[in-house]
Amino acid sequence: MNIKQFIDAVRVPENFRCIDHPIPHKYYVTAMQLGNLNGEIGWERYMGYVVQVRLKSGQFGSDKILIRHPDGNIIVHENQAFYEVSEQLLPIAESFFEEGVSPGVLDTDTIEYSIFNEYPATGLVVTREQCEMPEKGGSFSMMVSK
Repeated sequence: MNIKQFIDAVRVPENFRCIDHPIPHKYYVTAMQLGNLNGEIGWERYMGYVVQVRLKSGQFGSDKILIRHPDGNIIVHENQAFYEVSEQLLPIAESFFEEGVSPGVLDTDTIEYSIFNEYPATGLVVTREQCEMPEKGGSFSMMVSK
């Protein structure tokens, strides 16, 4: 099974989780990503495991989710929907990562993560205050027309 087939296998309604935030060290597949709708950047950017959750640190008070992807990069996801990888598909998810790149081995609760070399924080779930992220407001407007 290649990574695109894996993503399609996970993206079924019974795997969709509408939760407060993804759980650290669990594997997920993301929903749609702007700029990567058809895997232009790479399908590996659609799956990975959570290394840190930063509560209410994103725009409009959303959580920032730091995910390690199979290519080794950690990318921040916010305002994103997630599909949880089932226990049945977990061995396949793990196979996309190099040996030693796994939750609890490479990524632990004692590692300090930063975003663009700023706002360092240690822990699996941290608050905005713990990572000293400035509060971001913002406005949002939308016009619907026929």
